[in-house]
Amino acid sequence: MTDDSDSNLLRRTFFNVMGVIGVCVVGIVASSSGRAETDASIHATASRQPERLDEPQNGLSATFIHAPNALATWVEQLDSESFASRDQAAASLLAFGPEATDALRTGLRHSSLEVQTRSQRLIRQIHEQQVNVAVHQLLTTPGFVDTTTLPYWVQLRESLGDNFEARQLYASLVSRHQEALTALSGDTVCGYRLPPQERLDPLRMPSHDRGGWTLVLLSDVTRGISHPRVPSSQLHAQRSRLVQALAIEPTGPTLVGRPDARDQSSDELLGRMLRAWLQCRAGQSIDRQTLMIAMRYRCHESANQICESILNHPSSAPHSLSLALLASAALGHPELDHQLAKFASDRRVTHHWPLRENAGHLVQTRLQDIVVALRLHRQSIDPRSVGFEGLLADPTYIYREHSIGFSSEAARATSFEAAFKRLNR
Repeated sequence: MTDDSDSNLLRRTFFNVMGVIGVCVVGIVASSSGRAETDASIHATASRQPERLDEPQNGLSATFIHAPNALATWVEQLDSESFASRDQAAASLLAFGPEATDALRTGLRHSSLEVQTRSQRLIRQIHEQQVNVAVHQLLTTPGFVDTTTLPYWVQLRESLGDNFEARQLYASLVSRHQEALTALSGDTVCGYRLPPQERLDPLRMPSHDRGGWTLVLLSDVTRGISHPRVPSSQLHAQRSRLVQALAIEPTGPTLVGRPDARDQSSDELLGRMLRAWLQCRAGQSIDRQTLMIAMRYRCHESANQICESILNHPSSAPHSLSLALLASAALGHPELDHQLAKFASDRRVTHHWPLRENAGHLVQTRLQDIVVALRLHRQSIDPRSVGFEGLLADPTYIYREHSIGFSSEAARATSFEAAFKRLNR
């Protein structure tokens, strides 16, 4: 009995001792864990960077907390072996916005390709943020002026004015063509390349893309200033394609003139841009295609000026003179009678065209044929009644150029004799 009691006593003592040891061990582990969490929290707080250097932290000035080379340090961290560290450095630089740009520019010359790539990307992101903020202010703040942040806004404002519709158009251009606007403005920091020719190719651009056409026209208007990196041969080729697209349907923008107010304002802005383009081109080159563009888009003031320049220039080609006479008649130019008298005896050939009934037989058009047809029209006489058999009406030029003329000298002489009798009555 005594042996059993002793055995039980020993057993209870053993378990009590083990329990005390266990409690001690748990306490030690909990204490260590608490210290570890506290250390981690302290380290995280110390390593966390404020969003901006000029924001005070815990009552201390940012200058006191951060060394002046913090931005440079983050640029170096863009090459860290740790992906998380690289991303944290990029986020910190992005949070500083424009203030980080100078440090990132140095990153563009870094020996590490990773730093170069990330620096370029961050510069673009910061620039896009700046532009988006400025565009928002442009739309919401009357009288807002920013000549540095908004790429190409100054050029567009000079051509279209500074009303709300022009600002809306610019905002839509930024949303779709920000890279192109930045590159065309001559920016070299963001590293955007000029848009590939096929992206803004006038011969491939949809006719309803008013924003794209505005950008193409604006780019051509300012090409001498804003395209220093583009070879002159490429600029000439681009302009040739633009002129070709604008001169002949179905290419070129379409001004639909729908009753919707938004479409009307878009048409008006695009029309203004076309007039600005024509005015710029008129100072550089006066030719038949420019007149065709002015007449197509009903830029009548520009068309009248172009007609005068063509008709008064001694070296104008006959086919340009014939179109200028027809356009002047359609526009009701006050000097038309004087111009008709000037070319009444001009026998220069303007066109050869085949008869519809006999494709192998050519009809010849002379300047004097255009003059006689228009003189008859001004007297309300149908030229077909005196022998202009192939004559066709045209909604823009009164008569179609390639329908005025004669297949033989005999036919011309007979028609002219009948025409002069009617005109001299």
